[in-house]
Amino acid sequence: MQKRQKLDYSIPSTEELINLKETALLFKSNLFKLQIDELLREVTPAAIPGPADEQDRKISAPLDKYLRDLKEDIEGMEPSTYVLKPRSMVLDTVPVPFTKPFTFNIKSPSRVTVVGSYLLRTVSKPITNVDIALEFPSDSLLNKDYLNFRYLSKRAALVETVMRSLKKHPSKKYSTKNAKIEVGYFMQDRLKPIIILRPKTAVSGSTGGKLAGQLPKRFARFEIRIFPSIALSIFPLRKLLPPRNCARSYVAAAALKNNNKNKMMMNTSSSSSSSSSSSSPLLATPLYNQRVLEDTGFITQLRLVHNTIKGASALAKTLQLLRVWARQRGMYCCFNKQSDRGGGGGGGGLGNGGGINGFVLGFVLVYLVQERIVSRQMSVNQAFKAVIRFLAEHDFQREPIHIKDNNENNKTIGVEVERLLGSYSKAFSMSVVDPNGINVCSRVSEGSYRWLQMQALRSLKLLNEGEQIMRGGGAKLLENEGSDNEDDDYDDNNAATSDDDDNDGMMKEEGEDDVSRGLLGGGGAKNNQRVTKASAAQGLADQAAFKSIFLTPVLPFGGSLDAYFNIYFDINEETITEEEQQEENKFSPITSSPSTTTSSAFGRLLLPTLSGEERLLRKVSSILQRGLGDRIELLLTNMAQRTNQSDDDNNKEKKIIQRKHHIVVGLLLSKDIETTFKRIELGPAANDKEAAKQFRAFWGDRSELRRFKDGRINEAVVWDDDEEEEEEE
Repeated sequence: MQKRQKLDYSIPSTEELINLKETALLFKSNLFKLQIDELLREVTPAAIPGPADEQDRKISAPLDKYLRDLKEDIEGMEPSTYVLKPRSMVLDTVPVPFTKPFTFNIKSPSRVTVVGSYLLRTVSKPITNVDIALEFPSDSLLNKDYLNFRYLSKRAALVETVMRSLKKHPSKKYSTKNAKIEVGYFMQDRLKPIIILRPKTAVSGSTGGKLAGQLPKRFARFEIRIFPSIALSIFPLRKLLPPRNCARSYVAAAALKNNNKNKMMMNTSSSSSSSSSSSSPLLATPLYNQRVLEDTGFITQLRLVHNTIKGASALAKTLQLLRVWARQRGMYCCFNKQSDRGGGGGGGGLGNGGGINGFVLGFVLVYLVQERIVSRQMSVNQAFKAVIRFLAEHDFQREPIHIKDNNENNKTIGVEVERLLGSYSKAFSMSVVDPNGINVCSRVSEGSYRWLQMQALRSLKLLNEGEQIMRGGGAKLLENEGSDNEDDDYDDNNAATSDDDDNDGMMKEEGEDDVSRGLLGGGGAKNNQRVTKASAAQGLADQAAFKSIFLTPVLPFGGSLDAYFNIYFDINEETITEEEQQEENKFSPITSSPSTTTSSAFGRLLLPTLSGEERLLRKVSSILQRGLGDRIELLLTNMAQRTNQSDDDNNKEKKIIQRKHHIVVGLLLSKDIETTFKRIELGPAANDKEAAKQFRAFWGDRSELRRFKDGRINEAVVWDDDEEEEEEE
């Protein structure tokens, strides 16, 4: 027979009393708190202690030792030389900007530091990783290397050198038998390769395997991501802010040099006037600038988040919940080269995670704590709801948020960043700016930002439903209670004698006591029944909200939109024109600029500040958004890849694998059916010549001048329902 479980009748401990009080005051219901607690236990890896278990590091000790050994191996790397060949690509993705072979020395990194969610103890399944920042040796960089892809090409060379060094390490800990090393991409940005290291684990047992470098089985899903970084003092930060140009054409670079010489040698007014007449503005390159600037922020950003959540376990748990919430909506970017591009862990998510991940949401939480919108004493539920509300209601494009730092060294650049916040609005669709001017949302597209806000609004509505039900039930209870008390007072007054004042006073007091008891939920069986029904309704609402918010995937390319179609294309990665650069950077030109009259066979072509895929995605999104207009509420694009195997008879021994890219476009149609399927696309009035010219340039032969019944004469595009017209289209 089974032993009866011994019941504990002891007095509740202080911790239990605090938990009971928090549940009653801070959470909507006991069920919702239990669901949150269980979810946090499920998403916290067993191999890493959670935020509340910082004292117990024994579980993660094998991984900690592996990281220490890896740090020593990287720091002990032998110095080497690397030759950057002109017009070549480092690691097949990063262009070399030099016109002549350039040789530079690569020494071991100045500092190797563990950063990210592993140190914060906010790692959440199913993606479990450890991030390591390698500080670029200062001897290998020049103070002008932030210009024209020089740093990015050297950065890729460092990645290639470190990866080769690890593979050839004498201990063979990183050989193919003990680990898998491959190239990944930071936020799927092919201009910023990183190293991804996956240690192999023991087949069984809780201790490491017999082979060198193997970890216990519980670390099977872990990967180590190695990011090159640079010290804050290497490059002048103010020159990497959005309004500056740091990716120039060869013509503009030569002209800038000549212009500086002219200013030093000639002081006559005629020379200055001729120089200004032949000058044309350099285009600001905020996207390129952010690529360089973001490598300076790994340590400072970690310190900011750590200082915010230190001693507040509820905030750390809120970070984990935000990661789960974002991943269920396709807002997560895998850095692995072979990973699904869609994010979300299972396909169907936003390409590159939409530029949004748990790190970005963590910075939003830091800002809310600084602004005292979120308190360190809040519960997990309250803090999560506050972040979701802010994401849903705040306009991150028109009103960029700037996170400040009390460090004296950052005050100068902080003032400059504050002054230039308007330039972030012009350059980016979403701006969350750290103390050094790094916009952690620089890769967020307009469609991704709108998807984030739509999902935040939907989640906020679900979170409010339970409270509204309870408030509605409480109001109804008070209303019914008042009417019941009026009837009771009427009956009592009829039964009481009218000539006895003392009895009247006694009856009045008793009636008031009955009302007060009813308001407190103790007014009889009817009141208890109403409270039970309201609580049950709230419980059902909480259960539905929890399932919809945290458990149900809502993936944009998994069927959540109204229509989808594909666009197939070829990519030209070599050069772009200045007009294309201005379009991809979405920013006005710099007013002060050098002369660019020098002629060259290379003309005014530039190295692109975006990869060919990103550039094409932006261009397709811009054209479709302009063409569809108010017919749609949301437009999203995603890069996909398909593989074809050639069955050529001349190549039977080795089949040729051809990879073709295509863009998947998803549309959320307008709720107004008439607007969605309207036959006429109305353009500008005929007397607005500039707007009419742009309209005709966009629509081509489809555009025509039309007179409408109300007397207006406008440019318009008419879509006919005739089948022949559709075939011609």
